[in-house]
Amino acid sequence: MNSLVRLWSKRVWCFRFVHLLVAALVAAVVVVALLYQGYVGALSESFADRLVFPQFPGAAAVFAPGLVQPPRQVTTPPNLQLALMTTTTRHGNIHLGVVLSSYAGGWPVPKGNEVWLPVSLRGHVFDEGVGDSLTLTYFGRGPWQQAEVVVAGYYEDARLLSPILISLPFAQEWLGDQLVYAQSVLVYPESALRQLRSNLYRIPNAQLVSLDSAFLGAKYLVSSMFAGGDLALVLGIVFLAIGVGIFGLLVFLDSRSEIAMLKTLGLKPGEVSRLSLFEFGFSTLIGLGLGWAVISVLQEHISFPFKYDLALLRHGFLLVGCAFALALFAPARLARVATVNELLLKRPTLLFSQVISSVEGQRPALHDIISRGWSCLKLESDGSNFLGTVVPQQGAFVRQGELVGWQTTWFGMGEKRYVAPHDGIVQMVDPKRGVVAISPCVEPKEGSI
Repeated sequence: MNSLVRLWSKRVWCFRFVHLLVAALVAAVVVVALLYQGYVGALSESFADRLVFPQFPGAAAVFAPGLVQPPRQVTTPPNLQLALMTTTTRHGNIHLGVVLSSYAGGWPVPKGNEVWLPVSLRGHVFDEGVGDSLTLTYFGRGPWQQAEVVVAGYYEDARLLSPILISLPFAQEWLGDQLVYAQSVLVYPESALRQLRSNLYRIPNAQLVSLDSAFLGAKYLVSSMFAGGDLALVLGIVFLAIGVGIFGLLVFLDSRSEIAMLKTLGLKPGEVSRLSLFEFGFSTLIGLGLGWAVISVLQEHISFPFKYDLALLRHGFLLVGCAFALALFAPARLARVATVNELLLKRPTLLFSQVISSVEGQRPALHDIISRGWSCLKLESDGSNFLGTVVPQQGAFVRQGELVGWQTTWFGMGEKRYVAPHDGIVQMVDPKRGVVAISPCVEPKEGSI
């Protein structure tokens, strides 16, 4: 590793022009994307009535029809217990969540006729602010029932259920016996999962849904960092990944002889790949720093609202990091797997290579061949011909590990190599079935009949 760092430190002063182009491209995309992100961040501060509560409190949720009580055998009480129904507003049909109980700190508990709206639906569904009135209509099995409620704020729903939250006393006064037709949702912490799984059968028709905290945490982080600017972030990552990836492939094609020399001198394939990542990583960091410097200068002269803080730098790191990981996978992989002959003779290099030598003996369609004691390799076929190339002909002798068939995969970026599982004679080459059958046999000695 130390020798690799020393080699990179010597090469860092011999950057190609394409590395400077990468730095310029990164700087340009970072400036455009962060200008938009800063603009969105400045606008978000104007929403003073936007109250966001923590993420959905729990590791698993139990869904069951009707109003159910938590099993007594589960000693840990649920963090949250809701009764889900469907109500109609001027915005359309929306889930209604009656808060039956809540032990989650910070989770909104409505009082009186107040409601809490899901933040994931703010803007494109709900446009109400704190203190605005909202009319709810319930179409149950009896007459239609309407209620006037007041918006108390918005809560972070993680886009998991997205219900309108109302209080239990208000729901009983408004809906009465209609509550028995609701769907119960019980959210439990991770400490209760073991007892919950063993006693789930005690809740009729219950379904347990695991809430992946790591997945939801990443989802909350991205949604909170880029609220309103998701499209700019995605377009920036895609554009930057395409640009850096093209430059990376150009550098690989231009330096194939140099890579071959490094491998000939003893540099391992993984070290060659890391050297390429180091070089592009350095130019990418230069581009990120240059972009941040331009943002720092522009923020004093732009006329539109702009929020300049360290969170914006975090946006830039995430943008560049995701694009870097996507863009340089193919060039780094090519530098790793390419052989010296492929590099010197400029032959096509494949990203993936899969060697298949296992005997397909578990397929009923091949039973007539397996019963003869032959080994089978099942290649891909279109019903009339092989989709690749079969090397030996029927009657030829093959050694163990010798190439029998070859097929391309992943749109030509990979290959499947079918090799003989043992020494033997090719007894069958059937393109319709896609089968090559080999009978065990010792290689005949020279001069024997």
